[in-house]
Amino acid sequence: MVNWSKKIQLQNGRKARLIGLYKPTRDETRYIVAWEGDDGTEEARVYLDTGVWSMLNLDVGASHPYNIINTPEKMHGFINVYNSAIHPTKAEADNCATFPRVACIDLSQFNVGHGK
Repeated sequence: MVNWSKKIQLQNGRKARLIGLYKPTRDETRYIVAWEGDDGTEEARVYLDTGVWSMLNLDVGASHPYNIINTPEKMHGFINVYNSAIHPTKAEADNCATFPRVACIDLSQFNVGHGK
């Protein structure tokens, strides 16, 4: 499910932005989204609350490059491999390290949910 209050993008990675919404019926909401076209212009499409382009008639969870997803959030901090503590800076991770630390990983290389 798309969280429409957060940043969005197309499933294929293209940048997208929410323009507005409308209610075709009392119980239904549609989302109007602009996304970058091939030539640097924007294209606008109408999406269901699930992030599926309304013209595709896809089942919820079906994959399509034009579907909307939330932009992956970057992680922040450093983690010592032998330890589960997350540190906000490499210096702090180094300071808390004890022998024998296997590695120190910079989490900014990963998005939330990476490796699921």
